[in-house]
Amino acid sequence: MVFGVTDSLAYAFRSYVLMFILASIGVFTVYNMRVNVQDKITSAPLLDSFIFGYTPEEAMKVLNKMSSYELSIYQSFYTNGYDIVLPFVITGVQLGLMAFTYPIMGLKVFKLVMFLPLIYLVCDLSENYIHYVVLTLMPMRHKLQSHMNDLLFISGWADLFKYIFFFSGIFFILIGIVSKFIGYIVGLFGGSSNKSKKPTNNKLKST
Repeated sequence: MVFGVTDSLAYAFRSYVLMFILASIGVFTVYNMRVNVQDKITSAPLLDSFIFGYTPEEAMKVLNKMSSYELSIYQSFYTNGYDIVLPFVITGVQLGLMAFTYPIMGLKVFKLVMFLPLIYLVCDLSENYIHYVVLTLMPMRHKLQSHMNDLLFISGWADLFKYIFFFSGIFFILIGIVSKFIGYIVGLFGGSSNKSKKPTNNKLKST
């Protein structure tokens, strides 16, 4: 059952056309994120960029540094769909890259790495939803601080696990590419050495 799911994912995402389409959407989305959101928020970094997660106190310190205009721009990060589309694109690209070396070294256990991008997607979308809710509550933060802290506690951990599963996916993609390359080199030299041995065997048979 589980391996049936991973086999289906590998079959669905093993496509150069799909990879090109996803990469194009990703470039377009990142460019618009940069121009319309990130370049306009200069007071503090976005919470999404905290690789090791954050505490509610750290998150509120960042958000309190932003002006009302910057908070509204930050909210457009989600309302305009930038950080909704991008997680799906990243997930698709990772699944596609994994599919081309699926399963790594032909080992069945490595089929499970296909789930890493999906777990990343759940973590990223969960964090994004909480960010949107918190940004919506910012004008009432003095009354709802406790509730916002609870939400930011969850999103801080979601942020941490998002990056853990993202970089884990990158790691196994690199492992797959390297193993594929080594297999190609071994096959290339192994094939040439077998060809060079054939005439010797023929001579021995003739004698």
